[in-house]
Amino acid sequence: MSAFRRQIVHRRGVTIFETIVTLVLLLAAAGAFAQMHALAARQQRAAEKRAAAAQALANWMERCSMLPYGQLEEDELTKRAHIEGLQAQLPGLETAVAVQSEEAPIAGKRVVLTLRWPAAGAAGVESARLVGWRHQRAAAEESSP
Repeated sequence: MSAFRRQIVHRRGVTIFETIVTLVLLLAAAGAFAQMHALAARQQRAAEKRAAAAQALANWMERCSMLPYGQLEEDELTKRAHIEGLQAQLPGLETAVAVQSEEAPIAGKRVVLTLRWPAAGAAGVESARLVGWRHQRAAAEESSP
């Protein structure tokens, strides 16, 4: 029998060294996968929070758009926030309202609604902001139904 053939015949099993190397590689791959999975889950939760904040802002702006032009003031808009349900999802949620009047070329008000909440797991703050414009109607348009 040739020397090559004898090596093949004698080597039938897996050595302990090969087994250990394989296990180390599998554990390293499993650790990397677990870290990537945790990061993806954290990013998914942050995206869900931002989406909930954006939806709350859209609803808030919708309620503000129903007000008569003369009532578009910061105090009145703050009352219409209705974010109690969102506060459970975003602890530490703060609201901010800014209304700026513009006279030229068309009379109107710029409404800025902002939500801020502490960022999870990091020092900092996340926020969502929505800006809308409301133009004053002419006197003839306001009196008609």
